[in-house]
Amino acid sequence: MSPHKLRIVSASVSLIFGLALAGCREPSGSAAPAASRPESTHAPSAIAERPSEAKPTPPEPQPTTRQTTVVSGNRLEVTVLDPRERQEGWLVIEEIEKAGAPAKAIGLIAQPRKLIVTTDNVKIINIILPKAGVPSNKSVVLRIDNQGIEITGRYGPVRRFERSVQGVWSAKPKGK
Repeated sequence: MSPHKLRIVSASVSLIFGLALAGCREPSGSAAPAASRPESTHAPSAIAERPSEAKPTPPEPQPTTRQTTVVSGNRLEVTVLDPRERQEGWLVIEEIEKAGAPAKAIGLIAQPRKLIVTTDNVKIINIILPKAGVPSNKSVVLRIDNQGIEITGRYGPVRRFERSVQGVWSAKPKGK
């Protein structure tokens, strides 16, 4: 056998025994063990993951822009990111306090002439009395964020309420 062939056979045998001793594993795509890695000139904390090896993060689910849900016959939940979109039901969020955050209103028809509303991030809300099944020609008790307000039919079937900076709700004529 020629010396050249002998070197190839010897190298092949060494490679086979080396793999057998190392525990024949298929490459996993991860970095080699520390003992076989070449020395790096960077400090360990300065080594960043290569962009090609970085795993892509899935996009965060975007909240819906509008969601109106009738939970039961006398309860309504409204959540919006943009109050300019069409809203169904007897509660209509007209203006949001903090832009970019969802606004939410939950309304309950507690009695034929009593409405309970709780809000989050709402500056202006409209209450459409006929859609709530409440007579607009009689006085109605509204409890909005634990504040009691008596509504009369004098201003029509749609009532507009605005929260002040201090958190106090007051009736406002439409358009002011």
